[in-house]
Amino acid sequence: MKWYNEQSTSVQQAVKGLEMPKVYAEWSSTADLSTLGSGSGFDGVLSVARGYNVARALDGDYPKVGWEWVVTENPDVIIKRQTQSSDQTQIGWESEPSSDTVKLQSVRNELLARSGASGISAVKSDRVYVMDWDVLNGLDQIVGVTYLAKLLHPEVDLDPVAVHKEYLDRLGLEFPEGRTFIYPELSSKE
Repeated sequence: MKWYNEQSTSVQQAVKGLEMPKVYAEWSSTADLSTLGSGSGFDGVLSVARGYNVARALDGDYPKVGWEWVVTENPDVIIKRQTQSSDQTQIGWESEPSSDTVKLQSVRNELLARSGASGISAVKSDRVYVMDWDVLNGLDQIVGVTYLAKLLHPEVDLDPVAVHKEYLDRLGLEFPEGRTFIYPELSSKE
């Protein structure tokens, strides 16, 4: 618990006073898009990472929205939720170049090709990401908060991979080298 609190304090100090980018998180992309409202765990994690959830004022934890609504909200950052495939034996995805990242690029391209996407701030500034949602859940939430803070504020002095490695080491697990949890990878965006 002490380590978790120290890491949480590090993130909070690193992002303290920084501008809060507007963030749209896409939970599912069926005909009715689903996002994450103020009652979702993501909203809390996003606040710690110093981001503003554009869906915060909507009713429910997982409100349905239309793409036109997203375009009107004009988020600074878009994060598309992606989960592991059921046959996957490792966490994350194989780093580029790989068949995993080809699939992730396809998911990202689908979003970028939507009507009106080219006018959204996140698209204009190339801040559209696909994220492994598992890294934001459970006890390892501090790992996800650190990744999210670095994604939102690339200039901060945080090393999410080091935090992730230390977390897994504390559990007696090895960090999966050659894997990524955000696409495009953060190192290529700094």
